[in-house]
Amino acid sequence: MFDAMMAQLGLPRSQITKVPDRDSFEALRAGEVDAIITAIDKQPDPSSATFVKLNVIKPQDYGIHVPGQVYFASNDLVHDQPSVIADALQGLIRGWQFAYADYARSVPVLAGAGPARLSPQRLKFELQQQRPLVLPTGGRIGDYDESRWRTLRDILIFAKLGEEDVPLAQTVNYQFLRDVYRRSPDLAAPGAWSEEK
Repeated sequence: MFDAMMAQLGLPRSQITKVPDRDSFEALRAGEVDAIITAIDKQPDPSSATFVKLNVIKPQDYGIHVPGQVYFASNDLVHDQPSVIADALQGLIRGWQFAYADYARSVPVLAGAGPARLSPQRLKFELQQQRPLVLPTGGRIGDYDESRWRTLRDILIFAKLGEEDVPLAQTVNYQFLRDVYRRSPDLAAPGAWSEEK
């Protein structure tokens, strides 16, 4: 992701110095580094007494949208029981719809569901931070298309984790998600997606 963002900005790696063991918010606050790379859920809690507002550079601000979680299915399951895939996709979409439709309802349920028992304030903050990834502007939950696949492929190749001559694109299937949305038009309805909730 970082490499893709730097490529979008036209910054060569030679202009970036990575400082070992200085990838913490403390190093950033102390002025030891100019920027750090971290996951959304690692950002300081805004309800904390030591919270300092940060300038956050997000991949989606640069047109980079890649899946945060990938699900794999065997050829046999896809061929023999496609309804199982469709049911799983429908459940994921409805789950995200519930999470974002009304924070007053969803946050207490989600905060109490996991073993870590996240604070409701922290959970709401993290949901707000990742909302553009779950539902990009003009998109639907779980939407994945050829442009996103090309971005992911380019990132993998740039990071030397993939090869151009490997035909991975032939194994990517967008039809399941399209069929789920076509069969259940209510899933595409935006509903109560207000960010103020």
